[in-house]
Amino acid sequence: MSPYFNKNEALIVLHEVYSDLSLEELEKEKKETIWHAIHDKLPYNDTKFRKLNSDLLKLFEQFITIEAFEKDKQTKLTIELKAINDRNLDILFNSANAKIDRFNKYNIDESADHYYFLYETEKTKFELKTDIERKNKRTDFAKEFNIADISRNLDIFYLSEKLKYISTTLSWSRLYKIEIEPFDITPIKKIISEKKEIIPPIALYYQIYLTLIEPEEIRHFSILRKLIKKYLDVFPPKEQRYILDSAVSYGVGKVNSGFLELQKPTLELYKEAIEYEGFYDNGYLSPTSFRNIVFFALRTKEFDWAEEFVKSYGERLKDEHRENAVTFNLARIAFYKKEFNRVIQLLQLVEYEDVFYNLVSRTFLLASYYELEELDSLEALINSTNIYLRRSKGISEKQQRQYLNQNRFLKRIMNLNPNDKIAIEKLKIKLKETKGVASKPWLLEKIDELL
Repeated sequence: MSPYFNKNEALIVLHEVYSDLSLEELEKEKKETIWHAIHDKLPYNDTKFRKLNSDLLKLFEQFITIEAFEKDKQTKLTIELKAINDRNLDILFNSANAKIDRFNKYNIDESADHYYFLYETEKTKFELKTDIERKNKRTDFAKEFNIADISRNLDIFYLSEKLKYISTTLSWSRLYKIEIEPFDITPIKKIISEKKEIIPPIALYYQIYLTLIEPEEIRHFSILRKLIKKYLDVFPPKEQRYILDSAVSYGVGKVNSGFLELQKPTLELYKEAIEYEGFYDNGYLSPTSFRNIVFFALRTKEFDWAEEFVKSYGERLKDEHRENAVTFNLARIAFYKKEFNRVIQLLQLVEYEDVFYNLVSRTFLLASYYELEELDSLEALINSTNIYLRRSKGISEKQQRQYLNQNRFLKRIMNLNPNDKIAIEKLKIKLKETKGVASKPWLLEKIDELL
């Protein structure tokens, strides 16, 4: 612990004690033992011990705040300029101004936060400049005022943030099915229409907003993809993630609603997204994104790319998700490639605790047994899956109904007489009319093969 933050020897020792203990050891360690490591000869004093811990926590909070400040170049420059202004250090103005100009020259960030930084620095320069000019008793300094820049940067920040949070609210309201008051962005639209230049945060957040309020207009998604390709590099990782998640969510949602023409564009979007660190959560890829990427690659018949993706990007999954996700998705690829023995081999390697993996893995196994005509194994798996569906508490009623219906129709297909075309046609009609059947396209395909 640096003396810059602390000169209390007791806190240094306390920090060293805590640093040497794991979380589990710390929970078991007695307070008296820790106290005597600090004050060997003094009797334990609970009030003083609590005060020591409180002081250490404050020092830690101070330390992480200063560390964050040191990493944030924009905040440092803004605070430095304000400090010069507050102390009327006119002599340092040119030096601070030059630092800001150099930073802006090489900075590619064009997020809303960057425009707020420009607003703050321009505003502070304006205040400092007027003071200097007044002291020099100049009368023509009005020409040099930067009020237009101050206003422009504030407008961009305001519009960008407003659009972002409106879009976030709309997205959450649909995800959680919450009724919200409609937003009137007529004034914002007017300002946007009057701006001749493309300003990345406004353009992207406005386009995300349009995909949410006019989801039936596929062109909004196409324009959003073009804007992402052109401007995503100028946003910091956190902003990149928000933008990419918004675009991907739209693509996935539309494909799930039956707009299959968006499968290829959504896969291309995913391919672009995985190249950006901002797409990852603390460096990790979510199992859902991993699964979706493979799904879209398979649906567009990019089998080799899908397999290479699973092998290359499996390392980007957290340890607790990796084995399940990699094995499941390799099995999924094998199924699409009609390598049914490999599907069975892979899916028998892991016991899936997750409901999704369990149900879908069982479905792939059922289909593989059917394709290989291993009817005894198929019958046994149908029966065990039905028991699992009825007993498992983690399965919703909707899921239970879908998979029970799937198994019911699969069993009827197994028992059909291939020569009885009338019975086959009747089953096909019945399947088409029945709502809530998992794997329905595959089941219809198997009936068509019998016809």
